Amino acid sequence: MVSSQRYCDVHRNLLQLMLHHGFMSEAEMLAQCRACVEAHAQDAKANKVNVSGSDEAQLEKARKILLEEISPELEPLGMKVAQKKLQGVLYYGVVNLRDDEAGVGSSLGKPQREFFHMLVAAIKASEGKAVDATDAQNVRLDLKGGKMSMDETEDCLEQLSAGGWLAKTEEGHYSLGIRSELQELYPIQRAAAPAADVSG
Repeated sequence: MVSSQRYCDVHRNLLQLMLHHGFMSEAEMLAQCRACVEAHAQDAKANKVNVSGSDEAQLEKARKILLEEISPELEPLGMKVAQKKLQGVLYYGVVNLRDDEAGVGSSLGKPQREFFHMLVAAIKASEGKAVDATDAQNVRLDLKGGKMSMDETEDCLEQLSAGGWLAKTEEGHYSLGIRSELQELYPIQRAAAPAADVSG
């Protein structure tokens, strides 16, 4: 773990932004890291945190802040910073390492969380790794932990898409979103109706 003396406002601010956005592309992460260093210039200087130098050097320093300094601080809380390249773009996001509903900031109820996990399973099992809107909505009919109306299902799908957990094409097909792809790197042993952080 990084010493608390080196963990400063730059780290805290960048973590807040990461949690708020849910995920960031590498370019967004570097821009946010630069902004945090500028916003907390005195604190950054005192703690020797910087993202100066060539573009590649800046990226490497920002990655170090995120992966080597922030991520270890999250692990005792059951979270970690993950990275994954999708369609040629490297993304970063905070993922859950354990299934702890009390520690998860979720605005979804138990039926919505069950719906999400069943939909992810359906997407992963499908040939094209996507399901159409009708099939996605019909997942609600197989819920064991509660019921959802068609309106609740549509609201849940919109919320999951807005949070980056699902991706929706113009044709109305759903696939895994960036946050789900990042979370897939760290599978959680789930109970019957697992929790999913869909805030953001």
